Amino acid sequence: CEGPNVMAQRNYPCDNLIDVYFGNRPDSYFNRTGEAIFKQHLYQCMISQALNMKSNIETRRSQNQLGCIVWQLNEIWPTGGWGSLEYGTPVEGQVIGGRWKPLHYLYRRSLYADVMAMCGA
Repeated sequence: CEGPNVMAQRNYPCDNLIDVYFGNRPDSYFNRTGEAIFKQHLYQCMISQALNMKSNIETRRSQNQLGCIVWQLNEIWPTGGWGSLEYGTPVEGQVIGGRWKPLHYLYRRSLYADVMAMCGA
């Protein structure tokens, strides 16, 4: 992610995660610009993040490593970062913070549910 392309200026590139969870993409896919492709990349990043965290936590639990700390629970500024809760302030036109991102839904639904099944090594 380098160069004058606005997509290269993202907080963190998650192109590798998009490739892992959504299939290998040609380099040209990540160099496209525009609102629609930006929204698609952002959505794919958030879903990939959730799946990556799910895999990591399930692997640790299958090895009886039961203590997990949630790092970066919320964002401190508007971004597509790794927090599981959106940033927000009471500014006219902005969503008030606390809206859940896909990772937070995954935490509730499966990772921190009362019962969770996984296969260990």
